[in-house]
Order: sequence, then C-alpha cells, then structure tokens
Amino acid sequence: METTWIPCLFSEIPHGEILVENYNRNVIWETTSRCNLSCRHCYYQKQLEKEPGEDLDNETIVDIVRNLVPMGFDNVQLLGGEPFLRPNVLTVVEEMKNCGVKNVLLNSNGVLLDDEKAEKIAELGILPMISIDGPVKINDKMRGKGTFASALKAIMALSSYSAGPETYTVVTKWLARLDYHQIESYIQLLSEAGVKAVNFGKLITKHLSALEEFAPSAEELYVFSSFLLRNKEELERRYDVEVCLDEGLFFPIHVMDNAQEQELIRGEYDKFFASDVVRCSTLGCTAGRKNLVIDPKGYLIDCVFNRKKFGNLKTDSVFQAVKDLVTEFCTPPYERCISCRYQPVCGGACRLLEIHGRLAEENIDEKLVLTEEERETFINNITVC
Repeated sequence: METTWIPCLFSEIPHGEILVENYNRNVIWETTSRCNLSCRHCYYQKQLEKEPGEDLDNETIVDIVRNLVPMGFDNVQLLGGEPFLRPNVLTVVEEMKNCGVKNVLLNSNGVLLDDEKAEKIAELGILPMISIDGPVKINDKMRGKGTFASALKAIMALSSYSAGPETYTVVTKWLARLDYHQIESYIQLLSEAGVKAVNFGKLITKHLSALEEFAPSAEELYVFSSFLLRNKEELERRYDVEVCLDEGLFFPIHVMDNAQEQELIRGEYDKFFASDVVRCSTLGCTAGRKNLVIDPKGYLIDCVFNRKKFGNLKTDSVFQAVKDLVTEFCTPPYERCISCRYQPVCGGACRLLEIHGRLAEENIDEKLVLTEEERETFINNITVC
C-alpha cells in the first residue's frame, strides 16, 4: 500500500487544501470495450474499438480498486461497452465491496439483465441505471428495434427484487419536441414499471455528424429544461418518482430573454449547490479530485472524452498515476471568474469547453486528441459561467 489517505496527493498542489474535504470520490471503470448494441449517439464506441490488447482480468481490477480505496475513491461506477458482456462482473463487484468499496452504480442497456442478475444486484446493494432514451419510437430509433421492451423488462425485474432502478435518458431533438402530455406519460410509464428516479441528460458525443442529426437546438433544450423545472415537483408528487436534470441541461441560459425564466433556472443552480458536500464535489473539473476513469485495458485516463493516459495501472504505480492526473487537473480558479455568482461552486467547470465550445454545439470530432499546446490551454483556461 503506497498511501493511507488522500491529502498526500494534494499537498504539493496550489490551493490543494480545498480538495481534501471528505466528499464522495468515484472510480469510473469501463468494464469492457464490447457492446451488444450500436446506439447511433454513442459517445465513445469507436474510440474503444481502437484500443489494442486484452481487457483487465478480474483479479487485477480488484487489486487496483483496493489500492484506490484508501485514497478516498471508494465509490465505483461500471460503464462499458455493456458491463454484462464481461463474465462474472457481479462477482467482481462483490469482491470490490469486500475490500472497502461503499457504493456501486451500474450502467446497463438492460438487454442481458435477467431475473438472476436482478436478484444479485439487489443482494449486493448495487444502484442500477438503465439507459432508455424516451418513448418506444424515439428510443428504438436511437438504440435499435426492441431495446425499449428489453429495458422495460429489465426495470421490472429489478423492481421485483426492490433494487430501486433508475433510468438515464439522453435528450435528443425528438424528445425535446414532445408536448407536456407525452413527457408526463413517459415519466408515468417508468414510474409504474418501478423506476425510482428518471434522469435526463444532455447529448454528449465526439462526432459532429451525431450532433447535427440528433441534438436539439439551444432553444429546444431550454424549452424542455424549463418545462421539467417548472413541473418537477408536481410530477414527483403525482407519480412518486424523482425527476432529475443533469446540470448540462441548465446551461442554455444565454438563449433566454425572459428575466423570470432566467431566474427560475438560476434558482435551480442555487438549490443544487446549497450544501457544503455538493460545493466541494463540483468544484471545477472533476478529473482526479472527484472522478478517476479506468479504461478496459487498465489505463488511467482523465475523462471519457479527452482520454489522456496517465499510466497503466496493471504495471505502473497507482499512487503516482493518480498524483500525476490530480496535479495536472486540480488548478485554481482564474481572475475572470471572480465576478461570477457560481464561481465558488463551479471553479471554471470543464476546460474542454474553453477550447472547443459547448459540447453540443461545436465540432469536436478528432480534435479531442489534443496537441501539447492545446493541452496547456486546456489546463490554464476555464469557461465563465
């Protein structure tokens, strides 16, 4: 064991003292590069297909996580590909929990999730997150014919074992154009199937063609987001389900000309950032200080988009790789953010936006493999809220 606690990672970093607060830190493990679907808006499918070599074996990933837990990274999120294409993935989760992992979130398309897996998920206390991108016609257009039915079947299996499934819905232009009754019916259907929380998120992809074909305009995104914000409490009360919006859905404030509606969304920011825990955990770029990403081959990378490598955790020092990543990404806020009301909780947000603009509006295809000059800009610049 190379370290017993996180402060030694941050002690040499300017303003690093703010990073040692005891908030949740996450290991995002891309379990496999394989997937049983070909979703049209997948943000890293082609990238993972390019990676040579074998996926991490079960023993190695458990050993890696065992070394990360004392550094404060004691929550694990399982991504893919599709996690259930990895043999014995739930056995791996069980071993992780035995070595100190507190919480596990598993993202799945649900196609391979049967009763046996649902029972084991409930037994292990895993939070299952099922991807489903709207009503059947919209979902199957994006994810493939029959995938809505498969996702719903998985949700009901999980619910039958009181596993408390959540769903994640990417907001495409077709979803954003639904009327009130259609959106309400969608939420009602998921609630009746046993979903505990319906999460809506912004479409994020590396490929310009996907953005042009599937992404809503800023105005459409605003209309959809403001509708959910206005009706969130009523929908939650009526259907006994939590309705959640990723903060990316709050971004298009710049398209609003109605002061009252601007204040509505700003009010949501204020509520979201009300607690000290959230204030710490959302300061600036989360790479290193809140989230670590381990790709299927064992490389520690900064995020699922930029994918800069900081060593292979199969062979390199886990502590040194994490320290290198944290040192590069934990930069203090810059002066032009001082006047922003959200500077104390935003810290500059994602530096990638500074180079390429908003992810849903600019061509970032291939440009995410940054030159050294761009990387310097990435680290030393920030996006004003």
